[in-house]
Amino acid sequence: MSVGDKLREINKRWKRGEFINGLDPNFGYETKGTTEINSANTIRGTAFSCPESGTANSITFYVRAPTLPTKIKCAIYKVSDNSLVGYTEEWTSTSLYNDWKTLNIVWGGALTAATDYYLSYWQNAELYLYYTTDVAFTAFYDTETYNGFPDPLIPVTPSANRKFSIYCTYTAAGPPTGWRKLQYFSEPPTAGQFNKLRFASEPPVASAWNRLLYDGE
Repeated sequence: MSVGDKLREINKRWKRGEFINGLDPNFGYETKGTTEINSANTIRGTAFSCPESGTANSITFYVRAPTLPTKIKCAIYKVSDNSLVGYTEEWTSTSLYNDWKTLNIVWGGALTAATDYYLSYWQNAELYLYYTTDVAFTAFYDTETYNGFPDPLIPVTPSANRKFSIYCTYTAAGPPTGWRKLQYFSEPPTAGQFNKLRFASEPPVASAWNRLLYDGE
């Protein structure tokens, strides 16, 4: 999903009133990669940074499944010590599939702000996951006979920097303490004009100014 598509989706959800209860954010890679890989009995994934503390709800990944019944599930590992943070339910592919797939977290899932996590998947037979080569990201694999996720992980870093098409949706721990104030360059705000959103406390930076685009009604 492109940045523009994400902004349009957020705008639609805002107008439907979904922001009243909050919008669960994601971290990871939300675009279908350019290369596919089949890795039975091998845990694979990419390290991504979680921007804020919270609880993981689900993991979504892009997958192409042939007709062969295959099992797959996902997990989150903390990069610093390779400890298991959480894992999802299992999905069994029984027919042709070529799309994004979301699996719910069924164990663990506590996330800490500004911490790197491996978002990973594990399959028992033929399935194709997607990635894009990107030197800014660290991928890993761990050859394990499929079923129970190991703890700790024993990651091997491949020569290719694979950014897998996988992301985690989580619920943030809560709004920062202190007040938030919205201040415009002009009053009332002008459609199409960039305006500033000021936070009195984290995130993202105490008392920092951040821009908010007002598109008008």
